[in-house]
Amino acid sequence: MITRSARLLVVAVVAVLFGALPAWTGPAQAAPVTPSAAPTSVTLIGALQSELGCGGDWLPDCAATHLTRSTSAPIWVRSFALPAGSYDYKVAINDSWDETWGWGGIQGGAQITVNLPVAATVRFYFDERTHQISDSVNDVIATAAGDFQSQLGCPGDFKPDCLASLLADPDNDGTSTFVTTALPAGSYSTVVAMNENFDVTYGAGGVKGGANIAFSVPAAGSTTTFSFNEATHLLTVTSAPAQLRVTTSPALAADISVDGVQRDSWGLNWVPFDVGSHQVCFGAVPGFTAPPCQTVSLATAATTSVVGTYTARGYLRVITSPAVASTISVDGVPRNDWGVWADVAPGTYNVCFGNVAGYAVPTCRNVTVTAGATATTTGTFTASAGAPGPSSALGLLRVTTSPAVGAMISVDGQWRDNWGLNWMRLAAGSHQVCFGELPYAVAPACATTTVTAGATSSLTGAYALKGSLRVLTSPAVPAVIKVDGVAANVYGVWAPKPVGSYTVCFGPVPGKTAPPCQTGVAVTAGATKTVTGTYT
Repeated sequence: MITRSARLLVVAVVAVLFGALPAWTGPAQAAPVTPSAAPTSVTLIGALQSELGCGGDWLPDCAATHLTRSTSAPIWVRSFALPAGSYDYKVAINDSWDETWGWGGIQGGAQITVNLPVAATVRFYFDERTHQISDSVNDVIATAAGDFQSQLGCPGDFKPDCLASLLADPDNDGTSTFVTTALPAGSYSTVVAMNENFDVTYGAGGVKGGANIAFSVPAAGSTTTFSFNEATHLLTVTSAPAQLRVTTSPALAADISVDGVQRDSWGLNWVPFDVGSHQVCFGAVPGFTAPPCQTVSLATAATTSVVGTYTARGYLRVITSPAVASTISVDGVPRNDWGVWADVAPGTYNVCFGNVAGYAVPTCRNVTVTAGATATTTGTFTASAGAPGPSSALGLLRVTTSPAVGAMISVDGQWRDNWGLNWMRLAAGSHQVCFGELPYAVAPACATTTVTAGATSSLTGAYALKGSLRVLTSPAVPAVIKVDGVAANVYGVWAPKPVGSYTVCFGPVPGKTAPPCQTGVAVTAGATKTVTGTYT
């Protein structure tokens, strides 16, 4: 078989030794026209047309040599029986010389020569996307046939005659390729089928008639490339997904969620995701304000990096001296009684003290909180006979956490204090109490409670402590780790998890055998469960 590269070499040698002779390519043409996006006809034109029922040669409007568009790909194809001889050809679009394509997919380019020492049936191909022309004499005609073809529009799988997965060698380097982004995530297998049938196939290791070649697509929209070495018959398949890289600044053990699903803590290591839009959110970390969620658009075969910038908070501590049941207000909002020790954003706060019977109330004051530090102020109460107490129309709200955790308690949408509320005075009526998020515990739902004048209403927020799930790969490999079927991270995982049983699976790695999934992985409160996936 004479390949295009061999033919190029012959042309180059002849040109050097004898001088290149001009070849007739049809009537003189005007400047190239805009290529037709969807041709209505493609005609095989050249010195072979009179052999195929046309009234002469080089006739672009001869229907006898029209090619037929494939139903599965924008490729025009047809077989013709030709007598022995040498034939020059190219293709014409829409029955006209206005747009022709020749050697190398060049508009108006040189004709291609088919040499037949004996009569033969020759199959011709024209790809309307790349404008490449091939034939079964000069070129390797190969398709990737496998259990993925139905995803490309083929009428089924393992269809060697489906041109949707036709391999092509446009640069004549001896490697035919097919590239697609249409495959869903999953595991597949394929072989190379020659000449649109299974008479000759090449499988694993380039072996004729060899075993199917397994490959995986990590995420929908991945750029999957089939590369077939025409000399060694070795097929390699690679799949480059859209990848998401997430870091926190400063580095913190924050939960990273994508599309509303927790993935891992600290960050994500180039995790494959489907092409398209995804929302990345950052979990609560005590002492820091979490960044807002970010929406990112992922592109095939590219890495998108997201940085979640946390800002350090400080602490506002308010003490009463002596310890008295004064309602502490910050910026005009009652926060707690007796005292406050709250996680707040850096800034200046106005702190005031409520009435206590028999004591003179200290004056309000401004307190400045800086990041990473605790600002403390003491309200000193002095005895004052006859000084009024708080209003009798108020009731008391007592809030505790179980177990005791440093979560922020909010009432009616306003932050109040961390850990709990010490019989805080509130107006009688219905109030909503909410419990702040913590990375190491599952917060209880908000609760509505009724405060009655002169009485105490008590509420306990029961937090469910989490455990930690640590997943390692041995040796460390870029495998996608899935927890309960959801991609968590690559290489490994170390994340807080609610108490329960989990299934951990290990993704494929080229050249390695993946370990089986591990089921029934039990995470217990306050403990770390470690799972290792050993690749061989």
